[in-house]
Amino acid sequence: MYQERVYREKIVNQQGLVSFNIIEFESDILVLAGKELKKEAKEFLISIRSQITDYISIRPEFHFSMSPIKYDREAPQIVKEMIKTSSLFNVGPMATVAGAVSQFLGSYLLNYTDEVIIENGGDLYIKTARKLKFNIYTQDEIFKDNLNLLIEESKPLGICTSSGKLGHSKSYGKSDAVVIKAKSAIIADAAATAYANKVKNSKDIKRVLLEAKRSRLVDGILVIIDGELGAWGEIEFF
Repeated sequence: MYQERVYREKIVNQQGLVSFNIIEFESDILVLAGKELKKEAKEFLISIRSQITDYISIRPEFHFSMSPIKYDREAPQIVKEMIKTSSLFNVGPMATVAGAVSQFLGSYLLNYTDEVIIENGGDLYIKTARKLKFNIYTQDEIFKDNLNLLIEESKPLGICTSSGKLGHSKSYGKSDAVVIKAKSAIIADAAATAYANKVKNSKDIKRVLLEAKRSRLVDGILVIIDGELGAWGEIEFF
């Protein structure tokens, strides 16, 4: 079922970048790049989606498992990264799929452009030298439409969000939003899912922030629940 991405209005207005959408079955992706690359992006998206779906057909637990599965050295690279990263955060491989697709697609398009932003269901892969502002999409009455992240660095990074109240992805928690910043979108996606699962009320904020810090895999984390906010690491508000 198609879901309108209303939050994208706050992403596409990045001066100097060309924006376009590519859709392939469940994947509805916004791309911003230094030039028009829709054909290249579409072809690569079809390729990596096929690798994932073909692997699911021979190993269904890759799709259905809610916990890590055994590593497979013979799997396609994107599948291997999903299995490996999900095991670091004790979640199922498909908890990383949006971040993995963003990561692989963004890295591929950097063969054609120096700057790229991939948005896939709220999960971002970013490589740009310009200063960017991203709105945190939440229905929390205190922070709704008022909270923006500032990104100033040019190294590739991932910013992913999980919520127990918004979106179609399954979460065992009740957070309004858990936002993760990491050096890869795959890590950010796995971490966002894992930590959002653990946020049931505002008392969990400090514990989850400390766990993220101790992981040494997360560069920054933001947690919003019941009108309260907690943040740690490389999280800068605008």
